Amino acid sequence: VAKEAPAKKSAPKKAAKKGPSGYDLTTDMNVLPAAKVDAEEKAAEKAVAKNNAEEEKAKEKKAAEDKAFKEKQAASEAAEKAKEEKELAAKKAEADAKAKADEEAAAKKADADAKAKAAADAEAAKKAEAEAKAKAAEEAKAAKAKAAEDAKAAKPAPAPKPAPAPKPAPAPKPVSVPAPTPTGVKGDGVG
Repeated sequence: VAKEAPAKKSAPKKAAKKGPSGYDLTTDMNVLPAAKVDAEEKAAEKAVAKNNAEEEKAKEKKAAEDKAFKEKQAASEAAEKAKEEKELAAKKAEADAKAKADEEAAAKKADADAKAKAAADAEAAKKAEAEAKAKAAEEAKAAKAKAAEDAKAAKPAPAPKPAPAPKPAPAPKPVSVPAPTPTGVKGDGVG
């Protein structure tokens, strides 16, 4: 633009000096449009370059925004996943704790049941022993009573036995004791 202004001014001067034959003038006239076209081309190139630069910047900006959005989304997803994993871990820990508590409760119950059974068995054994002792005592008492009854029943039977007491009345035997006299006589006779 700065070049065009003096060209316009110089044209009429040359035309005034050299006249209408105007080789120089024609040259000037040709130079003017060439300079103008050149300037316009340069301006167009600048505009294209500027447009390209803006487009490039816009692309870069969009790429950066897309990248930021993706990173944000990834971070959000990671946070969500971490949260889910944490919740799952908490649930698992809770389930494990409950299972452990149930196991301990079951073990305590089993222990209590075993103790109760042992106590019941001991009580039953005690009772059975006491019953056996009582039965044995009753049986012994009954046997003693039976033996006493049997003894009583047997005593009247030997009562007739003393009846043969007359046997000791071998009074005649002592009568035969003085008979040694004849024996002595016999002996004397033998002597």
